[in-house]
Amino acid sequence: MGKKWDKPQDIDPDQVEYWRELSAPEKNYYARKLERRAVQADLESEEAYSNRLIEKAKEVYWHLVEKEFVGSFPYERLAILYRKEDDYDNEIRVLKRCLKHAKLKTEKKQRKFENRLDRSEDLKERREKSDDE
Repeated sequence: MGKKWDKPQDIDPDQVEYWRELSAPEKNYYARKLERRAVQADLESEEAYSNRLIEKAKEVYWHLVEKEFVGSFPYERLAILYRKEDDYDNEIRVLKRCLKHAKLKTEKKQRKFENRLDRSEDLKERREKSDDE
């Protein structure tokens, strides 16, 4: 990997050679920084670059989800990214995995993810009905 960071927040995505070697918290911060760069690129009308950064961030988050990461952050970010793309199937899949694997420490957080899942299923159903018409 080359450089070890004092805190995950110090990660510079330009210095990461192979993100799979990062620890789970470092992967979270790495993906989040990719998202922030994507927003900046989008503001600067660099849509293709922005899309590549978002796809890379989703890849990192999925890696954490597949490893059954116990924190809720990667699940939440993936759900948000998929909602923005109107990809309700993947959003639902992520939320179900979150409710199964993540350790949601409070009942409030549990309800938040359950409510988001219900809303995603409703949106998917509405889209399917409008597609049929």
